[in-house]
Amino acid sequence: LRLGTMYLLTALTIGLIAVLLFIPSAIILGPFAILLLSVLIPFLFGGIKALFQSAFQNLIWSGTELGPHRFRSQVEFRPTVSVVVQNLILTFLTFGLYRPFAAVRLVKLRLEGVSLEALG
Repeated sequence: LRLGTMYLLTALTIGLIAVLLFIPSAIILGPFAILLLSVLIPFLFGGIKALFQSAFQNLIWSGTELGPHRFRSQVEFRPTVSVVVQNLILTFLTFGLYRPFAAVRLVKLRLEGVSLEALG
């Protein structure tokens, strides 16, 4: 399995387990509530992942120097979350066919936030 598929299956499994263990009223509400929450939890994980990715990229690239030149990264959280959530939705709707386009879209967003400050 590819990494994206494994991430999706892992998130769905964790979501289902979290629903069954931590929300006892979900059993009373029925399978629709379990399905709904197990689909919403990957979106929550996607948002958390986007937060850490943008913060980590800003930290690493803003501290990188190449001789007298410096890199600066200014990837913002909101656009990153927006792209991640849209990518998840489109990947679900197309049964994974959108995944390559989603990866390119996220990389494009991350690279557009990096710049080089050249001295001299």
